[in-house]
Amino acid sequence: MNQTFCPKQQIPDRQAIWQADLFDTSLEIQSVSPKTNVSVSIKQLSQAAQKIATRSGHKGYAFGICPNRVAWVITTPAPQPLMETIDHSVQIKLTPLTEACRAVRIDFAATYGGDTRALYRWPQHEAISPTLTIEPKFLPPGTLSVTCKPKNKYRGPELWALYPVHNMKPVLPARNLIQESPSSLKAWVNEIRIREGLPPLSDQLDALQETGERLSQKMTVSHDRRLIKREKTFLKKNQIKFLGENRVQARSTNDMAWLLWNSPRHRSLLMSPRATHFSLATQTTPQKSLAVLVFAKRDTPLTGNNP
Repeated sequence: MNQTFCPKQQIPDRQAIWQADLFDTSLEIQSVSPKTNVSVSIKQLSQAAQKIATRSGHKGYAFGICPNRVAWVITTPAPQPLMETIDHSVQIKLTPLTEACRAVRIDFAATYGGDTRALYRWPQHEAISPTLTIEPKFLPPGTLSVTCKPKNKYRGPELWALYPVHNMKPVLPARNLIQESPSSLKAWVNEIRIREGLPPLSDQLDALQETGERLSQKMTVSHDRRLIKREKTFLKKNQIKFLGENRVQARSTNDMAWLLWNSPRHRSLLMSPRATHFSLATQTTPQKSLAVLVFAKRDTPLTGNNP
């Protein structure tokens, strides 16, 4: 992994991680520089990685030290790698999922557009073996995703893994609309919807923007169902129906858009035919940015300046 995390001395984007055959998502990635001339030890780094994973509610972690003595730590919700290719078939380990999740779903999104689809749901579909086999030859180029609903009822769905199907080269339509600022995601979202035959969304609901700003205060990709419940109540009082939130955290806006497009569950909300409005709120640190997109349907016409 040092080949991925060390050369540029900065956190790589998710596309680079994907191309390095690291398909786990919802990764928390940190670089650690020693405060003195003494390098951090493997034992110290292991202890730090465990603490970071626990703080994030994650079950898996990895770490390493670069030649320049800068260390890196990654943590992930999945306790172990979930996917591998055997004889051209994709093998998905179900046991770690059924042990850690109260519900699991595996979805697919085609690279060049179209509807997303669910391929497997547990417990609706019985887990009759430790692994699930998916034959890519029956699918077009695209992405498989594994989503876990944690047993902790206050945590919303977590994207645990993305896996390319005939699609190792990342694809992002309307890339020209993506600028350095995360605010450029607004124009990109509507362009994508138009290309997919859906109407563009309005971002002119003050109450929805307030909801997005509050939800973005938590600098994590985890969905907090307690916060969402409060915001649903707030929006309902304003005749607005909450449809869902997409939370993406990355080093660049391009990386955010790439995940929104290539993750089946993110794209499904992005392309919701029920949505009429959305809001975008962002938070930025020196190492990464968080974008929270909230999608909603206005139940009844409102008066005033909110069209």
